[in-house]
Amino acid sequence: MNDFEKDDAFAELLMLMNQTSTMKDPSPQIQYLNEQSEAMFNQTTRLIEKGQNLGQFKQENASEMAFYYFASLQGLAMIKLTMRKRYITPSLKIVTEFLIKDYHV
Repeated sequence: MNDFEKDDAFAELLMLMNQTSTMKDPSPQIQYLNEQSEAMFNQTTRLIEKGQNLGQFKQENASEMAFYYFASLQGLAMIKLTMRKRYITPSLKIVTEFLIKDYHV
């Protein structure tokens, strides 16, 4: 969540990735960005599966959990960019509680 607190760059990157995924006939650079976005999603799904196998993450559909995580980040990015100074970055606990098994802080 530090990336949201530093500046707008991470939020802008997430919004750009979201916008490029809906483009028709994207340029090679945009295609590459979309491929990297897909790879990041797939790696996140695998990371969740690994955490589940280790007993650290809740036992739910890993792809659904990855979609939820990225949708949450996209939503936070949009709100950060539109609310500006009124935006408050949620704690890591709030953002990851859906994922972490027996979250204790």
